[in-house]
Amino acid sequence: MNTEDKLQDHLTGRIKTIGAHTYKSVAPHITCADGTTISVQAGTYLYCSPRMDTGPWSQVEVGFPSEAPPESWSEYFDGDWGADDRTDSIYPYIPISLVAEYIDAHGGMR
Repeated sequence: MNTEDKLQDHLTGRIKTIGAHTYKSVAPHITCADGTTISVQAGTYLYCSPRMDTGPWSQVEVGFPSEAPPESWSEYFDGDWGADDRTDSIYPYIPISLVAEYIDAHGGMR
């Protein structure tokens, strides 16, 4: 299974129902083989596409990578790419393929 498929699986199946309310729980951080961590989320109220609780998703919300992301993420960064801490931010609507590349560059999902 490739990393994009693993990400889709990681984001799926977190729907819970309590009484008359249905919600999607937060996906846990992903830890890569080299110890790098990253939060990847997708759902109705998140910066992803489609904005639904069920995938597949083409774009996801990424937050707080423990290692600075590559230059290919600069257009998704809400701040000054050259001056701000790129590990202390959320990256909205980032293509899942770029997230997979980042994870693969850090040895894949643990």
